Amino acid sequence: MDKIEFKGKSNMDFRNLYVSDIGEKVKPQEEVIIYDNIPGRSDTPIERTGKYNGYTRTITLYDKDGNVNFDDWLTGEGNLKISREPGGFYKASVYDDYKIVQVRGLNTRYIEVPFKIQPFFRLDVGENAIVLEENSLTLYNEYSIPAKPLIKLKGEGNLSFWIGNNYIQVYDVIDHAFIDSELGVCYSEYDKKEKKIEGLFPVLKKGENTIKRINCNIEIKPRWCRLW
Repeated sequence: MDKIEFKGKSNMDFRNLYVSDIGEKVKPQEEVIIYDNIPGRSDTPIERTGKYNGYTRTITLYDKDGNVNFDDWLTGEGNLKISREPGGFYKASVYDDYKIVQVRGLNTRYIEVPFKIQPFFRLDVGENAIVLEENSLTLYNEYSIPAKPLIKLKGEGNLSFWIGNNYIQVYDVIDHAFIDSELGVCYSEYDKKEKKIEGLFPVLKKGENTIKRINCNIEIKPRWCRLW
Protein backbone atom coordinates (compact mmCIF):
# COMPACT_ATOMS: atom_id res chain seq x y z
CA MET A 1 0.00 0.00 0.00
CA ASP A 2 1.36 3.37 -1.03
CA LYS A 3 1.83 6.13 1.53
CA ILE A 4 2.78 9.79 1.37
CA GLU A 5 4.03 12.10 4.10
CA PHE A 6 3.84 15.89 3.81
CA LYS A 7 4.90 18.43 6.44
CA GLY A 8 5.57 15.57 8.86
CA LYS A 9 2.08 14.07 8.60
CA SER A 10 1.04 10.97 6.67
CA ASN A 11 -2.22 10.01 4.98
CA MET A 12 -2.21 7.10 7.44
CA ASP A 13 -2.80 9.63 10.23
CA PHE A 14 -6.31 10.11 8.86
CA ARG A 15 -9.07 7.53 9.07
CA ASN A 16 -9.60 5.60 5.83
CA LEU A 17 -7.51 7.95 3.69
CA TYR A 18 -5.48 6.07 1.08
CA VAL A 19 -3.18 6.87 -1.83
CA SER A 20 -4.84 5.94 -5.10
CA ASP A 21 -2.16 7.25 -7.50
CA ILE A 22 1.32 8.57 -6.63
CA GLY A 23 1.53 10.58 -9.84
CA GLU A 24 4.24 10.66 -12.48
CA LYS A 25 7.87 11.07 -11.52
CA VAL A 26 9.55 13.46 -13.95
CA LYS A 27 13.26 13.90 -14.61
CA PRO A 28 13.96 17.64 -14.21
CA GLN A 29 15.20 19.38 -17.34
CA GLU A 30 18.21 21.66 -17.28
CA GLU A 31 17.76 25.18 -18.58
CA VAL A 32 19.98 25.81 -21.61
CA ILE A 33 20.70 28.86 -23.73
CA ILE A 34 20.75 28.27 -27.48
CA TYR A 35 22.64 30.76 -29.63
CA ASP A 36 21.10 30.78 -33.10
CA ASN A 37 22.29 32.52 -36.27
CA ILE A 38 25.76 33.54 -35.14
CA PRO A 39 27.53 35.19 -38.08
CA GLY A 40 30.40 33.11 -39.42
CA ARG A 41 29.36 29.93 -37.57
CA SER A 42 27.53 26.98 -39.05
CA ASP A 43 26.88 25.27 -35.71
CA THR A 44 24.47 26.21 -32.91
CA PRO A 45 26.30 26.69 -29.59
CA ILE A 46 24.44 25.60 -26.47
CA GLU A 47 25.27 26.91 -23.00
CA ARG A 48 24.35 24.78 -20.00
CA THR A 49 23.19 26.86 -17.03
CA GLY A 50 23.21 24.27 -14.23
CA LYS A 51 19.67 25.35 -13.33
CA TYR A 52 16.83 22.86 -13.35
CA ASN A 53 13.09 23.35 -13.58
CA GLY A 54 10.58 21.97 -11.10
CA TYR A 55 7.33 20.35 -12.15
CA THR A 56 3.81 19.53 -10.96
CA ARG A 57 3.14 16.04 -9.68
CA THR A 58 -0.54 15.28 -9.07
CA ILE A 59 -1.08 12.71 -6.33
CA THR A 60 -4.58 11.26 -5.93
CA LEU A 61 -5.95 10.33 -2.52
CA TYR A 62 -8.95 8.08 -1.86
CA ASP A 63 -11.21 9.25 0.98
CA LYS A 64 -13.30 6.16 1.68
CA ASP A 65 -15.70 7.83 4.12
CA GLY A 66 -15.78 11.18 2.36
CA ASN A 67 -15.40 13.25 5.49
CA VAL A 68 -11.66 13.81 6.02
CA ASN A 69 -10.73 17.44 6.69
CA PHE A 70 -7.16 17.95 5.50
CA ASP A 71 -7.17 21.66 4.59
CA ASP A 72 -4.36 22.46 7.04
CA TRP A 73 -2.34 19.48 5.85
CA LEU A 74 -2.52 19.90 2.09
CA THR A 75 -1.50 23.53 1.86
CA GLY A 76 1.78 25.39 2.13
CA GLU A 77 5.35 24.15 1.84
CA GLY A 78 7.13 21.13 3.28
CA ASN A 79 8.98 17.91 2.69
CA LEU A 80 7.17 15.29 0.63
CA LYS A 81 8.06 11.64 1.19
CA ILE A 82 6.65 8.89 -1.04
CA SER A 83 6.80 5.28 0.13
CA ARG A 84 7.85 3.95 -3.28
CA GLU A 85 10.88 6.26 -3.21
CA PRO A 86 12.57 5.44 0.11
CA GLY A 87 15.67 7.10 1.51
CA GLY A 88 14.80 10.69 0.74
CA PHE A 89 12.23 13.36 0.03
CA TYR A 90 11.27 16.25 -2.21
CA LYS A 91 10.75 19.87 -1.26
CA ALA A 92 7.22 20.58 -2.38
CA SER A 93 4.37 23.02 -2.05
CA VAL A 94 0.61 23.07 -2.56
CA TYR A 95 -1.01 26.40 -3.34
CA ASP A 96 -3.40 25.56 -6.15
CA ASP A 97 -6.78 24.18 -5.16
CA TYR A 98 -6.97 20.42 -5.19
CA LYS A 99 -9.72 18.77 -7.20
CA ILE A 100 -12.38 16.67 -5.48
CA VAL A 101 -14.15 13.97 -7.49
CA GLN A 102 -17.24 12.61 -5.75
CA VAL A 103 -18.29 9.03 -6.49
CA ARG A 104 -21.92 9.10 -7.56
CA GLY A 105 -24.30 7.67 -4.99
CA LEU A 106 -21.57 7.20 -2.36
CA ASN A 107 -19.77 9.27 0.26
CA THR A 108 -16.50 8.07 -1.23
CA ARG A 109 -14.40 10.68 -3.03
CA TYR A 110 -11.05 11.12 -4.75
CA ILE A 111 -8.81 14.14 -4.13
CA GLU A 112 -6.31 15.16 -6.79
CA VAL A 113 -3.52 17.19 -5.17
CA PRO A 114 -1.15 19.19 -7.46
CA PHE A 115 2.21 19.22 -5.66
CA LYS A 116 4.76 21.68 -7.02
CA ILE A 117 7.98 19.67 -6.85
CA GLN A 118 11.38 21.33 -6.60
CA PRO A 119 13.72 19.55 -8.99
CA PHE A 120 15.97 17.39 -6.78
CA PHE A 121 15.48 14.25 -4.69
CA ARG A 122 17.12 14.95 -1.33
CA LEU A 123 18.78 12.12 0.55
CA ASP A 124 17.82 11.54 4.19
CA VAL A 125 21.44 10.77 5.02
CA GLY A 126 22.40 14.27 3.88
CA GLU A 127 20.27 15.77 6.66
CA ASN A 128 22.46 14.26 9.39
CA ALA A 129 24.96 16.63 10.98
CA ILE A 130 28.62 15.66 10.63
CA VAL A 131 31.03 16.99 13.27
CA LEU A 132 34.63 17.80 12.37
CA GLU A 133 36.55 15.99 15.07
CA GLU A 134 39.93 16.62 13.45
CA ASN A 135 41.31 19.76 11.81
CA SER A 136 40.16 18.58 8.39
CA LEU A 137 37.56 16.29 6.88
CA THR A 138 36.95 15.11 3.33
CA LEU A 139 33.37 14.56 2.20
CA TYR A 140 32.64 12.74 -1.05
CA ASN A 141 29.69 13.80 -3.18
CA GLU A 142 28.82 10.84 -5.39
CA TYR A 143 26.11 12.73 -7.25
CA SER A 144 26.33 15.10 -10.21
CA ILE A 145 24.36 17.84 -8.44
CA PRO A 146 26.42 20.16 -6.19
CA ALA A 147 25.09 20.06 -2.63
CA LYS A 148 24.36 23.31 -0.78
CA PRO A 149 25.09 22.53 2.86
CA LEU A 150 23.99 23.98 6.17
CA ILE A 151 27.10 24.69 8.25
CA LYS A 152 27.25 25.59 11.94
CA LEU A 153 30.36 27.35 13.23
CA LYS A 154 30.97 27.45 16.97
CA GLY A 155 33.31 30.00 18.54
CA GLU A 156 33.78 33.69 19.24
CA GLY A 157 34.96 36.57 17.09
CA ASN A 158 35.94 36.23 13.42
CA LEU A 159 35.70 32.55 12.49
CA SER A 160 37.29 31.09 9.36
CA PHE A 161 37.70 27.82 7.47
CA TRP A 162 38.34 26.37 4.02
CA ILE A 163 36.20 24.25 1.72
CA GLY A 164 38.44 23.24 -1.14
CA ASN A 165 39.97 26.47 -2.48
CA ASN A 166 37.20 28.60 -1.01
CA TYR A 167 38.30 30.58 2.05
CA ILE A 168 35.39 31.66 4.22
CA GLN A 169 35.33 34.02 7.17
CA VAL A 170 32.35 35.06 9.29
CA TYR A 171 32.69 38.23 11.32
CA ASP A 172 31.67 39.17 14.87
CA VAL A 173 30.33 35.80 15.95
CA ILE A 174 28.93 35.35 19.44
CA ASP A 175 28.70 31.67 20.40
CA HIS A 176 27.80 30.37 16.91
CA ALA A 177 26.78 31.18 13.34
CA PHE A 178 24.95 29.29 10.61
CA ILE A 179 25.85 29.41 6.92
CA ASP A 180 22.93 28.30 4.77
CA SER A 181 24.18 27.93 1.21
CA GLU A 182 20.74 27.05 -0.10
CA LEU A 183 19.21 30.31 1.12
CA GLY A 184 22.40 32.32 0.71
CA VAL A 185 22.34 33.68 4.26
CA CYS A 186 24.62 33.68 7.30
CA TYR A 187 22.98 34.24 10.67
CA SER A 188 23.02 33.53 14.40
CA GLU A 189 20.22 32.29 16.62
CA TYR A 190 22.05 33.81 19.58
CA ASP A 191 21.64 37.48 18.71
CA LYS A 192 19.13 37.03 15.83
CA LYS A 193 21.37 38.96 13.47
CA GLU A 194 22.59 38.31 9.95
CA LYS A 195 26.37 38.01 9.85
CA LYS A 196 28.89 39.47 7.45
CA ILE A 197 30.59 36.73 5.46
CA GLU A 198 33.72 36.81 3.30
CA GLY A 199 34.07 34.27 0.51
CA LEU A 200 31.57 32.34 -1.58
CA PHE A 201 28.73 30.42 -0.02
CA PRO A 202 30.11 26.88 0.05
CA VAL A 203 28.97 24.06 -2.20
CA LEU A 204 30.00 20.43 -2.19
CA LYS A 205 30.84 19.62 -5.79
CA LYS A 206 30.88 16.15 -7.29
CA GLY A 207 33.81 14.17 -5.92
CA GLU A 208 36.04 15.04 -2.96
CA ASN A 209 35.48 18.15 -0.85
CA THR A 210 38.00 18.86 1.91
CA ILE A 211 36.96 21.06 4.83
CA LYS A 212 39.72 22.59 6.97
CA ARG A 213 38.91 24.53 10.09
CA ILE A 214 41.16 27.36 11.28
CA ASN A 215 39.77 28.70 14.54
CA CYS A 216 36.30 27.22 15.07
CA ASN A 217 34.37 24.02 15.57
CA ILE A 218 32.26 22.92 12.62
CA GLU A 219 29.12 20.86 12.10
CA ILE A 220 27.87 20.34 8.56
CA LYS A 221 24.68 18.94 7.04
CA PRO A 222 25.74 18.11 3.49
CA ARG A 223 22.22 18.04 2.03
CA TRP A 224 23.13 15.47 -0.61
CA CYS A 225 20.72 15.41 -3.52
CA ARG A 226 20.38 13.68 -6.85
CA LEU A 227 18.61 14.64 -10.04
CA TRP A 228 15.76 12.19 -9.56
